[in-house]
Amino acid sequence: PMHIFDITTEVTRMTARRFKSDRLAMERESVAAFVNGAGWTRAPTADEQRALREWAAAAAAIGVKTQREYELLAACVHAKPRDVLAYQDAVWAWQRETGRADSARL
Repeated sequence: PMHIFDITTEVTRMTARRFKSDRLAMERESVAAFVNGAGWTRAPTADEQRALREWAAAAAAIGVKTQREYELLAACVHAKPRDVLAYQDAVWAWQRETGRADSARL
């Protein structure tokens, strides 16, 4: 299965390459792309904002393209600050549905 370091390594590489190590610029662009890709029409709650920054960066780094994958990741963002078990279920659902659970390769 995919490990967190698989994702964080890709985020670090993307931040260095595409944003010249400017993390704030990377977060701004990644969050905007995530919100657009997921079709969000409401602002995230204060509790969701950190999870949104984390998952938006991950989505950009691993090359999320489909609205369905953004929707699955949005479920992770919504669940993370509220319920750890629901969050774990959402992460596994994303990995299973997208085939990312079967490989460490993103």
